[in-house]
Amino acid sequence: MTTKFESDGTVTAPKCHTCLHWKGDLTCAAFQDEIPMEILTGEADHTKPYPGDSGLIYEASADEN
Repeated sequence: MTTKFESDGTVTAPKCHTCLHWKGDLTCAAFQDEIPMEILTGEADHTKPYPGDSGLIYEASADEN
């Protein structure tokens, strides 16, 4: 997965792999064909609705709680 490095030195890594809906590749229950690049890069926050997500947003898996 993609990791985003900011000019201020912060790092944003996608948290898809910690989501309850993640399928173990670049798909999930919300995006069955492919998770959008904006979510993978952290440009879009999927704790809020995103176009085409079928009403599903990021939810931490039981392992992350």
